[in-house]
Amino acid sequence: MQIVDVTIDFSDPERGAAEMSRRADTLASVFQALKRPARQDQEDHAQKAMGSDGPWPRRAQATLDKLNERAARVVVSRRKRRNWNRGTQVTIRTTKRRVASTPLGILPKAIRYSARGDALVAKSAIARGWGSAHQQGATVGRGSRLPAREFLWFSDRFLEVMTEAIELHVIRGWDPSVRLERLRLSL
Repeated sequence: MQIVDVTIDFSDPERGAAEMSRRADTLASVFQALKRPARQDQEDHAQKAMGSDGPWPRRAQATLDKLNERAARVVVSRRKRRNWNRGTQVTIRTTKRRVASTPLGILPKAIRYSARGDALVAKSAIARGWGSAHQQGATVGRGSRLPAREFLWFSDRFLEVMTEAIELHVIRGWDPSVRLERLRLSL
């Protein structure tokens, strides 16, 4: 009878597993790389005028009438300027008011993104309350009902890209040849 003595070295798998665990706790670089695809995702929502549950509600006819009336008004501004050799000059400037072409105007584009070690945060840069009134719907001035137009949300496609990016980042702890650049971070 022959006896075989086998020694198994688990140091490489243990080292790989420990590195994967460490990388799973440090995701800031992944979230930093995902800021651009997140912005593309939000721009796509705005272009399609879509929320996670479907198209944004259309504007009410009364709102459209009021906007058309307002757009037709001419704004006159006067500015007095005193010049020592010409005396007082009065400049009159007329402009037409612009009206937002989409129900939310600039709101979907006014989003700030920040990457932390544990999260990618997308936050409206518009004054507190105004953005959430549009996002969730609210009763606003003089009892008008503002329908919910969800403009800030992550699509399923973006969440898939995010999942794949995190997976590649963690797997790189086991296999350093895996690169995040391999993943096309575009939607």
